[in-house]
Amino acid sequence: MRNARGPGEASCSGMVRRMVGLPRSILGGFSRVMGHGIDLMGIGGRRHHHQPLNFHLPQHQQEPLVIPDEWAFLSSFEQQYGSMHPFFYACQFMEALKIAEDEHKFMFMYLHSPEHPFTPSFCRETLCSELVVQFLNANFVCWAALADRGEGLQMAATLRPASFPFCAVVAPAPGNSLAVLQQMEGPISPAELVEILQRTVEEQGLAFGGARAINAEERRRARAKEEEKMRADHQLREEQDAAYLAALQIDKEKEKLKHQPPRGRVQKPVEASNKLPDHDRFRHNPTQNRYRNGKITASKTRYTDHQKETTPTNQGRDPQATTQLVLQVKEKLEKDYPSLPVGKNGRDDEEMILWFLKDRKFSVDKAVEKLTKAIKWRQEFRVSELNEESVKGVAETGKSYVHDFLDIKDRPVLLVVASKHFPSVFDVVEDEKLCTFLVEKALSKLPPGKEEILGIIDLRGFSTQNADLKFLTFLFDVFYSYYPRRLGEVLFVEAPFVFKPFWQLVKPWVKSYASLLVLQVKEKLETDYHSLPVGKNGRDDEEMILWFLKDRKFSVDKAVEKLTKAIKWRQEFRVSELNEESVKGIAETGKGYVHDFLDIKDRPVLLVVASKHLPSVFDVVENEKLCTFLVEKALSKLPPGKEEMLGIIDLRGFGTQNADLKFLTFLFDVFYSYYPRRLGEVLFVEAPFVFNPFWQLVKSWVKSYASLVKFCSVETVRKEYFTKATLPINFRN
Repeated sequence: MRNARGPGEASCSGMVRRMVGLPRSILGGFSRVMGHGIDLMGIGGRRHHHQPLNFHLPQHQQEPLVIPDEWAFLSSFEQQYGSMHPFFYACQFMEALKIAEDEHKFMFMYLHSPEHPFTPSFCRETLCSELVVQFLNANFVCWAALADRGEGLQMAATLRPASFPFCAVVAPAPGNSLAVLQQMEGPISPAELVEILQRTVEEQGLAFGGARAINAEERRRARAKEEEKMRADHQLREEQDAAYLAALQIDKEKEKLKHQPPRGRVQKPVEASNKLPDHDRFRHNPTQNRYRNGKITASKTRYTDHQKETTPTNQGRDPQATTQLVLQVKEKLEKDYPSLPVGKNGRDDEEMILWFLKDRKFSVDKAVEKLTKAIKWRQEFRVSELNEESVKGVAETGKSYVHDFLDIKDRPVLLVVASKHFPSVFDVVEDEKLCTFLVEKALSKLPPGKEEILGIIDLRGFSTQNADLKFLTFLFDVFYSYYPRRLGEVLFVEAPFVFKPFWQLVKPWVKSYASLLVLQVKEKLETDYHSLPVGKNGRDDEEMILWFLKDRKFSVDKAVEKLTKAIKWRQEFRVSELNEESVKGIAETGKGYVHDFLDIKDRPVLLVVASKHLPSVFDVVENEKLCTFLVEKALSKLPPGKEEMLGIIDLRGFGTQNADLKFLTFLFDVFYSYYPRRLGEVLFVEAPFVFNPFWQLVKSWVKSYASLVKFCSVETVRKEYFTKATLPINFRN
């Protein structure tokens, strides 16, 4: 693919930049699409219209539906290549450009020429690759159109592509102009596309538009500031540890004096100042989780029975106090979770309890919470049953193994060869089993007195076909949730350039990296929104904070803003008061329920029967209460390690009397605003023709959640999502 340079272009930081005048027809205003859809549906133009939607479609329904230009591309593309693609806004060009401007992003524009010979391979291998999808969704507002009709044809005439596929990075410019920051023509690999896009963002950001500028120097300073804070925190922790050791030594001396005969008590207690260790000896690596020269280094705070992290809850604690806390955790687990297994790695394993107490800074409640999840996960994942034979098939690929020898610091070594990992070959569960087995094997090789292992990821030969965002986050998540503080260091060896954007996507999801941001959000909420409730789903709920940070791409300010709205909504909507009894009347209609079984991906299932939904019968608030209650119920059924649910909307028998624009947008809005990233997939089952215009109207309002929707048949639900034993009763006959 070549970078095209046309007449009138200007060079900016060595990159293409030219101004083009936008056609008058494109500048003609917004909302033609909405007007067309609203006229088609025969309803008012406000999104939150309060009248029941008992509308009727125009007569002569047998006439073919004319698909508007704004939806023609997606309709054509998804029919041929499926729904795994970047989120393209189904709207007019100027609307998408305005969205990009509001979000301080550049626009990625793709002109689709279905008949061009290079198009199929580009769409399947590049545009639909996970790396490109993740990168575009995270960094751009995407818009696409057919190159032979409507606005796509007008933009093709304006930009004059010499070949297809044609992509461009554009931004609004003063007047009626468009700044073309980069354009690419012809076939291109996923790695090359991401490299060009990243370079464009980095080099053009500062030069073009202050509000949209991506200032590399500011980012460097921010990273330096963050590392300095980490360094200071680490130093403070070491000083506290040193002070604690000195205090412990004093206590030991006092204890000795108590047991000595009166004549023996001639030695004075050792002064703390004389026994304070040299701090320099305790300073290992001052930064946590750095990515520099292909290396990420985890925090190296070490613990033994006589050296504990000093916090307000354990400062000055002696071994007897620690033993007491272990007993408290054991008693609480036995009382509240008697069904958990006992024995090695069970609820009465004192060594495991002590480890989780250390990880949770000796908070009994937090240790119980995290330990319970870990034990349940071990039980459900059948960790104790994993052995060489059970992982033999995937292990023989050589993608990962435990090294025969320890490193020079006497740590077991877990090694991953990235170039041998192909996500499409083995089921993700098989990879997760191998990962868990190898972690267990590495820990079994720990010498006495050693607590951490070394991870090495060999990135020589890494390419986009090896990129597996889900598995890498699982790997780090396993260490955070189930083997806390066991991963001492991770080496990324010979990381190629193509790995950098992939790592930038993964990095925020590594919880040890995110923990600092969680604390920042907590402090900001406490300072600015002190009146918000605390506790579960409150302003100090770290699990909820982390979830919203992920959703807001780890922007503290954006997470605070969205989380504040969510907590206020939960308070005003009285979510905590919803129960089976409060929604009994509307639930008995059978219009919505949570299925008793999980799907084959272990996701809870929220099922809606559209033909039983009659907007005029129940008040809209009652429908919203049922919806919220069922979402809460489904989330309560999430197995350990799972985060998403499956939504199924059964559209058999759907008619205009069931159409409820307000409720459907509320449903998606709830997931977007209050339960972000909890909806993994939505199945529209057996959608009739009459549903199509209704969905096209809603689609552009539900943002990126539209990409989660899959139209399918009952047979698909039966074969691909459930076993015969777990199939919902609606789909059995």
